Order: sequence, then structure tokens, then C-alpha cells
Amino acid sequence: MATTAGSIALAENVPLEDATITKRLRDAGAVILGKAQLSEFANWMSLTRTLDVPVLSVLGDQDVLFCDPTCGEKEAERERTFWSPEACFEIEILPETGHFVQLHTEAAPAFADLALDWLDRRIGSDASSPPAEPCTGEAGG
Repeated sequence: MATTAGSIALAENVPLEDATITKRLRDAGAVILGKAQLSEFANWMSLTRTLDVPVLSVLGDQDVLFCDPTCGEKEAERERTFWSPEACFEIEILPETGHFVQLHTEAAPAFADLALDWLDRRIGSDASSPPAEPCTGEAGG
């Protein structure tokens, strides 16, 4: 599946192997039909205020592009302002990880575990099991 960051310059970019989360999902029997596509290089700020669905944001605590000098509650609160108050917004900060969390060798398993746990809690593990903590439509809940 092409990975383009929404850019025509990367239109033919197809990774040689699946990301860890994709591999784990496939290994668990998931069939990947597609993926989300943001605007070019994830310039998403104008879109996020209209979302009222579960949102998980994962930062590396040493993300020098986003944090100064390390990520913490200040960055979490700043990111929270980009989302609709009705969105079930959650943020997790992975230790000893920089920008592009999913590409860090050591962080990938932790990222995958975190994402799968979040999916189970907010979306449900499969069609026959409801989410453990469904969104209520209230801020943060």
C-alpha cells in the first residue's frame, strides 16, 4: 500500500514491509482495506476541530520537532486545543522516543500495544464485542 504523506512527490512510495502495528493487525487476522489520508504532510489543523470521534495522539517524549526540550503535560494540553471539545481525545507520551514514534525500533512494540489497547477500549476488538469504554460525546469521555 502506498505511503505518500498526501504528497504527489511520494505517489509511488511503497514500503518494503508493513509497519509493526499493521503486521500485528494482519497477524491477528485483520484484513487491511485502506488507510486514512490526511492533507499533504499532515497539515491537519483546520480539519480537527470538526471531529467528534475517538482520537489517540502519541508523542515521543524526546520529540525535538514538537517539544521543548521534552514532551510532557504542557504539550499534551497544547495538542488538546486542536481537537473538538466533543472528541474523545487521548494523548500518550512514549518514553525515550523522538519524532515519528512508529519508526523507532524500540518504540514500535510499545506503540503497537498502546494502539491495540486503545482500539479495544474505544472501538471494540471485533464486530461482536462492543468497546470497553465507548465515547460519550462529552469532552474527554
